[in-house]
Amino acid sequence: MSEMKICRVCGESIAAVAIRCPKCQSWQSKWGAWWSPSSPQSVGYQLLLTVIIMVVAFAAMRYFMFPGSKDFEQYGPSLQFSSQSLSFSKEKDREYLAVVGTIKNTSQIVWRDVHVEARFFNQKDELIDTISSNLRDVIIRPQSESAFRVTGYPVRPSNEYKRISLTITSARSSSWLDR
Repeated sequence: MSEMKICRVCGESIAAVAIRCPKCQSWQSKWGAWWSPSSPQSVGYQLLLTVIIMVVAFAAMRYFMFPGSKDFEQYGPSLQFSSQSLSFSKEKDREYLAVVGTIKNTSQIVWRDVHVEARFFNQKDELIDTISSNLRDVIIRPQSESAFRVTGYPVRPSNEYKRISLTITSARSSSWLDR
């Protein structure tokens, strides 16, 4: 009569020379059982599965959190200011300026994180002040308009500000998730 041993996984009695259990198909060697997916105590299988899940999760996170975007240089001209106005007010003991208006998007792309540069000119059309602002809360949907506001403190008296010129210096296109 041949010698018998107990299967590492299912507990069945098997031949002592068996390298694989005929019932559950699990490997019986120490290293074979380590990689066997049918072995509940298989550290190797669990470690490999964990690494695969982590790689897939990292790739998915990278894709969803930092999706590829359209080139602003190519599509930038589709963003235009449709209206703008400059106003001044007092905040405590200091003068405060605000530029409000709307930006029109004529493209099929959703834009966000729009960076606006406001240039202020005097009566002689000389540049007297600038303000740059990243409009993080503004999302401009395709074929629509969105309101914006740029605020700051003027460096000159308000009566010197005669004309304003607005420029969009950059913007990021949103991913397909934002549509």
